[in-house]
Amino acid sequence: MLSDHELERLRRLFVDACVQLPFDETAPEGAAVWWGRTLIDATPENIRQLLDALRGTEWHTRLLVALIEIGTACAGDVLVGVPAPLDDVTDKRWQLRRELDRAIDDLQDVDLHMLIFKAKRAAG
Repeated sequence: MLSDHELERLRRLFVDACVQLPFDETAPEGAAVWWGRTLIDATPENIRQLLDALRGTEWHTRLLVALIEIGTACAGDVLVGVPAPLDDVTDKRWQLRRELDRAIDDLQDVDLHMLIFKAKRAAG
Protein backbone atom coordinates (compact mmCIF):
# COMPACT_ATOMS: atom_id res chain seq x y z
CA MET A 1 0.00 0.00 0.00
CA LEU A 2 1.40 3.35 -0.99
CA SER A 3 1.72 6.14 1.56
CA ASP A 4 -0.02 9.45 1.04
CA HIS A 5 3.36 11.02 0.40
CA GLU A 6 4.21 8.46 -2.29
CA LEU A 7 0.79 8.83 -3.92
CA GLU A 8 1.22 12.59 -4.03
CA ARG A 9 4.70 12.20 -5.55
CA LEU A 10 3.41 9.86 -8.26
CA ARG A 11 0.46 12.12 -9.06
CA ARG A 12 2.76 15.12 -9.36
CA LEU A 13 5.15 13.12 -11.57
CA PHE A 14 2.26 12.16 -13.84
CA VAL A 15 0.93 15.72 -14.15
CA ASP A 16 4.39 17.23 -14.61
CA ALA A 17 5.09 14.84 -17.48
CA CYS A 18 2.60 16.57 -19.78
CA VAL A 19 1.34 19.68 -18.01
CA GLN A 20 2.72 21.93 -20.76
CA LEU A 21 1.37 19.77 -23.59
CA PRO A 22 -1.70 21.95 -24.38
CA PHE A 23 0.58 24.98 -24.80
CA ASP A 24 3.09 23.32 -27.13
CA GLU A 25 2.39 24.29 -30.74
CA THR A 26 4.56 21.40 -31.96
CA ALA A 27 2.56 18.78 -30.04
CA PRO A 28 0.66 16.27 -32.19
CA GLU A 29 -2.86 17.23 -33.15
CA GLY A 30 -5.42 15.85 -30.73
CA ALA A 31 -2.90 15.01 -28.03
CA ALA A 32 -4.01 17.91 -25.81
CA VAL A 33 -7.59 16.63 -25.98
CA TRP A 34 -6.53 13.18 -24.82
CA TRP A 35 -4.39 14.73 -22.10
CA GLY A 36 -7.44 16.63 -20.83
CA ARG A 37 -9.58 13.50 -20.93
CA THR A 38 -6.89 11.57 -19.07
CA LEU A 39 -6.68 14.21 -16.35
CA ILE A 40 -10.46 14.13 -15.90
CA ASP A 41 -10.74 10.34 -16.08
CA ALA A 42 -7.47 8.39 -16.04
CA THR A 43 -8.90 5.19 -17.46
CA PRO A 44 -6.59 2.73 -19.19
CA GLU A 45 -8.33 3.51 -22.50
CA ASN A 46 -7.73 7.28 -22.17
CA ILE A 47 -4.09 6.68 -21.24
CA ARG A 48 -3.66 4.34 -24.23
CA GLN A 49 -5.22 6.93 -26.56
CA LEU A 50 -2.92 9.60 -25.14
CA LEU A 51 0.13 7.37 -25.60
CA ASP A 52 -0.93 6.66 -29.20
CA ALA A 53 -1.39 10.38 -29.89
CA LEU A 54 2.07 11.15 -28.49
CA ARG A 55 3.96 8.26 -30.10
CA GLY A 56 7.34 9.28 -31.51
CA THR A 57 7.54 12.54 -29.57
CA GLU A 58 9.40 13.76 -26.50
CA TRP A 59 6.00 13.89 -24.75
CA HIS A 60 5.59 10.16 -25.25
CA THR A 61 8.88 9.49 -23.47
CA ARG A 62 7.99 11.80 -20.58
CA LEU A 63 4.65 10.11 -20.11
CA LEU A 64 6.18 6.62 -20.33
CA VAL A 65 8.72 7.50 -17.63
CA ALA A 66 5.92 8.68 -15.34
CA LEU A 67 3.84 5.57 -16.03
CA ILE A 68 6.84 3.32 -15.40
CA GLU A 69 7.35 4.98 -12.01
CA ILE A 70 3.67 4.49 -11.19
CA GLY A 71 3.75 0.86 -12.31
CA THR A 72 6.93 0.16 -10.39
CA ALA A 73 5.47 1.66 -7.21
CA CYS A 74 2.34 -0.48 -7.53
CA ALA A 75 4.04 -3.68 -8.69
CA GLY A 76 3.97 -5.26 -5.24
CA ASP A 77 0.19 -4.92 -5.01
CA VAL A 78 -0.49 -5.95 -8.60
CA LEU A 79 1.90 -8.89 -8.83
CA VAL A 80 1.35 -10.49 -5.42
CA GLY A 81 0.40 -14.11 -5.95
CA VAL A 82 1.53 -14.25 -9.56
CA PRO A 83 2.25 -17.89 -10.37
CA ALA A 84 5.94 -18.61 -10.55
CA PRO A 85 7.46 -21.26 -12.80
CA LEU A 86 8.13 -23.35 -9.69
CA ASP A 87 4.38 -23.78 -9.26
CA ASP A 88 4.42 -26.00 -12.34
CA VAL A 89 7.37 -28.16 -11.29
CA THR A 90 6.27 -31.73 -10.67
CA ASP A 91 9.00 -32.46 -8.14
CA LYS A 92 7.19 -32.43 -4.79
CA ARG A 93 10.27 -31.25 -2.89
CA TRP A 94 10.37 -27.94 -4.80
CA GLN A 95 6.65 -27.43 -4.29
CA LEU A 96 6.97 -28.10 -0.58
CA ARG A 97 9.89 -25.68 -0.27
CA ARG A 98 7.85 -22.99 -1.99
CA GLU A 99 4.89 -23.61 0.31
CA LEU A 100 7.17 -23.55 3.33
CA ASP A 101 8.62 -20.23 2.17
CA ARG A 102 5.10 -18.79 1.90
CA ALA A 103 4.11 -20.19 5.30
CA ILE A 104 7.09 -18.76 7.20
CA ASP A 105 7.00 -15.37 5.53
CA ASP A 106 4.79 -13.88 8.27
CA LEU A 107 6.44 -15.56 11.25
CA GLN A 108 8.22 -13.55 13.92
CA ASP A 109 11.93 -14.34 14.40
CA VAL A 110 11.27 -16.18 17.67
CA ASP A 111 8.62 -18.37 16.07
CA LEU A 112 10.89 -19.10 13.13
CA HIS A 113 13.71 -20.15 15.47
CA MET A 114 11.32 -22.45 17.32
CA LEU A 115 10.14 -23.99 14.05
CA ILE A 116 13.74 -24.67 12.97
CA PHE A 117 14.55 -26.15 16.39
CA LYS A 118 11.52 -28.46 16.25
CA ALA A 119 12.28 -29.52 12.67
CA LYS A 120 15.89 -30.38 13.52
CA ARG A 121 14.77 -32.25 16.61
CA ALA A 122 12.25 -34.29 14.62
CA ALA A 123 14.80 -35.06 11.89
CA GLY A 124 17.59 -36.06 14.21
